[in-house]
Parts: sequence; structure tokens; C-alpha cells
Amino acid sequence: MEIGDMIVFWHQRTIDGAIVEKDQIVYQFDAESGQLLDKKMNWRDDLPERAIVQISAIEAEARVEGDPINTT
Repeated sequence: MEIGDMIVFWHQRTIDGAIVEKDQIVYQFDAESGQLLDKKMNWRDDLPERAIVQISAIEAEARVEGDPINTT
């Protein structure tokens, strides 16, 4: 995107579609010359490669309407 006299590239990290807060890369370039003006990177190394969501059968049943057929 263009902001003032800069071209800004921004990438927000996601893991399996879940946004990882405060985990991003931002590049700022001069719009006229294309020169790199600034680079900011926050990239966490302590995260799993896959998102694993675990909920109990009771929690799953509570999230849907009607009578569940089988949650086991």
C-alpha cells in the first residue's frame, strides 16, 4: 500500500488461518526511488507450526443448536 511518499509491504503471520498477534514483517520503501527505508520484524520462534484446537464433547455440544447425534 502507499502511505504518503512510501510504499509499505506488511505481512501478518498466521498459523492455520489464526492470526498470530504481534508477529509481522513491515518493509517501507521510498515511492520514488524504491530504496528500502525501514524494516521491522517481529517473528516469534516459540510457536507450533500447526494450530491444535481441543475442546471436550460437552463444549462441542454446547456450541450447536438442536440435539447432537454423535460427539464421541
